[in-house]
Amino acid sequence: MGCRERRRAVVMFADIRSFTRFTRMVGPNEVIERLNKFFTKMTEVVYRYEGTIFELTGDEILVAFNAPFDQADAASRAVETAVAAKTVQCPEDGAVCEELTPVLVWASKLMRAQYCGRNVGAETRMTFPWWVMPSTPPTAW
Repeated sequence: MGCRERRRAVVMFADIRSFTRFTRMVGPNEVIERLNKFFTKMTEVVYRYEGTIFELTGDEILVAFNAPFDQADAASRAVETAVAAKTVQCPEDGAVCEELTPVLVWASKLMRAQYCGRNVGAETRMTFPWWVMPSTPPTAW
């Protein structure tokens, strides 16, 4: 099965620094509660800039711009999303910030490359209906 579609896209990977250390400091219910709050805030930011969330796994979020939908200003949207994501750790009311400290701080990486969109998985179960896989070496910013 080849590429269903090739397109230039900007992909943002973001995860929580020192997440493993954090999980050792608190119980599983607290980890899940904090992750859910954080991902809720991050999702709001991503959607504000019309990014497409491909995956939430563990403490990581994978977001694409210009995939699967056309966005001529994909690079700008990605940068704006990464900058706005920094406010997630300390919103105006401070409540989530206090709850997430001391170790939950996002680290983001933006990459631009030609991406191949296709289904990924087994013949009997596809995990992702559209996936981004670099078909050229990505350029990190």
